Amino acid sequence: WELMPEGGCPLTIKNSQRRLHQYNCQYSVVPCPNEPTCPTVMRKDLDEHLRVCENAPCPHHNKYKCPFRGTREQLSEHLKSCQFEQFKGMLTPLEDRIGSFNRQVKQKNEEI
Repeated sequence: WELMPEGGCPLTIKNSQRRLHQYNCQYSVVPCPNEPTCPTVMRKDLDEHLRVCENAPCPHHNKYKCPFRGTREQLSEHLKSCQFEQFKGMLTPLEDRIGSFNRQVKQKNEEI
């Protein structure tokens, strides 16, 4: 984690608590989750950056690992052919059933 040298965190912390502090500090520099090539921003400014960021991953990136990354304009075109977008009507009920099955298995294992 990198800290901003000027205009950074005003807190003084013990060196032993530095990592934990940096992980949560609003002045820590973080990458844009939409696009690695975006400039880094302070955590406190990330929400604002995401509101104006021109880059956007596919909404299926986190769940299904769709590799698409591009501009918001390209995203609209991508969704027309994204395999996960086309099958989301089938995937959601299957995921619900798998989740229900996993809960039943967990419950049975606890009974044993």
